[in-house]
Amino acid sequence: MTPPPAAGTVLRQRLIVGTLLIAAVGGIVIVDLRTGRRTGTTVAVSLLTAASLFEMEGLLLRLGWRGMRVLLPLCGVFLVADVPLYLPGRPVYTIPLIVALGSLLRPESDRLRNALMAAGTLLYIAVPMQCLVRLAEGPGIQGFAPLLLAIAICKMGDTAAYFTGTTIGRHPLAPTISPKKTVEGAVGGLAGSIAVSVAAHAMLLPGILTLPRQILFGALVGAAGQVGDLVESWIKRRAGVKDSGGTLLAMGGILDLVDSLLFAAPAAYLLGRAWA
Repeated sequence: MTPPPAAGTVLRQRLIVGTLLIAAVGGIVIVDLRTGRRTGTTVAVSLLTAASLFEMEGLLLRLGWRGMRVLLPLCGVFLVADVPLYLPGRPVYTIPLIVALGSLLRPESDRLRNALMAAGTLLYIAVPMQCLVRLAEGPGIQGFAPLLLAIAICKMGDTAAYFTGTTIGRHPLAPTISPKKTVEGAVGGLAGSIAVSVAAHAMLLPGILTLPRQILFGALVGAAGQVGDLVESWIKRRAGVKDSGGTLLAMGGILDLVDSLLFAAPAAYLLGRAWA
C-alpha cells in the first residue's frame, strides 16, 4: 500500500492547485467580459459537470449500479448548457429523455432502479451546476459577482474549516461519515464564509443587501456548502474510497472540488431571487 503523502506535501499541492484554479477562473472571467458573453463560463462549468458525473458513476459502480458512461455526462452537459432536444412542436429536456432511452436500451432486469439512480445523479450534480451558470447572468463585472461570491464563500469556508479543525479541532462533527471533520472546524468554516460574504458585498455589490442579510447569506450558503461536503463524504464512505478521483492531486477529484457547490449554488441562487 502506498503511504499517504506528508502533511507538508499535501498543503503544498493544495496551494499549487488552488492557485492554478484561481488563475483559471480569473482567465475565464476576463475572456467572457471581453466577449460580452458567458461562453467561457458555460463551457468550463459543463466540463466540470461531465467530469463530476463520470467520477460519480465510478462511485456508484462500486455500489452495484451499471452506469451509462457516455450518456449521463452528455446529459449533464446538455442540461448545464441549457440545450433542449426537440420533438415535433415542443422542447423536451434531456433528463427524462436520455435517461429513459439509455435505461431501456440496456439489457438489465432492474431498469427502473437504474433510471431512478441516473435521474437522481443528474439532480444531485447537473442541476446545481446549472445554477452556477445562472448566477453569472447579469451584465459586466457585477454580473459575475454572485457566481464569484458563491465560490468564494464555499472555498474560504473550506479553507477556514481545514485550518481551524487541524489547529483546535477536538469534537468530531460526523465521525461515521468523515472522521476528520470537527465541530470547531465547522464553526470556523462558517465564520470564514460570513467574513467573505460581508467583505465581498462591500467591494462588489455595495448597497444590494443590508448587513444582516449579508451575514445571513454567508451563513446559509456556507452551511449549505458544508452539507454538500458531508453528502459526498457519505457517498465515498459507502463506496469505500477516500477521494472521487486523483485529477487534482491532494485535493482529490473534480467531484471533491465541486461537492460543496452542489448545495451552495442552489442556495445562493434561490436567496438571490428571493431578495432581488
